[in-house]
Amino acid sequence: MRKITRSILILFLILTLNLSVIHAVSRASRYISQFLIICDSGNNRGEIVIEGSVVAVRETTKIGIAFLKIYEENGDYITTIIGNEENGLISTNGGRSYSCSYTYEDAIPGVGYYAVVTAYAGDINGFDTQEETTSVAWAPY
Repeated sequence: MRKITRSILILFLILTLNLSVIHAVSRASRYISQFLIICDSGNNRGEIVIEGSVVAVRETTKIGIAFLKIYEENGDYITTIIGNEENGLISTNGGRSYSCSYTYEDAIPGVGYYAVVTAYAGDINGFDTQEETTSVAWAPY
């Protein structure tokens, strides 16, 4: 019984800690059923990684991340990355879900960054977007 209680407590702590960097969104939409974004420190000096996953209500012709607006922790605007097939943020291959990742390489080591991320899903009949803000991640030294 003690091992089960300890296991449940450890699982709860892991989930609680992970929620600080994961932001999942679910709201009524004609096109987007789920939108998950993560902002994390990269593996190299001055890197911030933003990962996203968009799940559509039905088959789409275009799905992914339309915009990544990157800010310093203090709210200063840094840049906007427009999603497209070249940078891997958008897929036009059809489907109901798409996951992607973008590495911002010009971060200042030791500074916190967050992103305002706009998800996109659409087809010939229309589209929908959802915008959410990630938690802060610090660029590694």
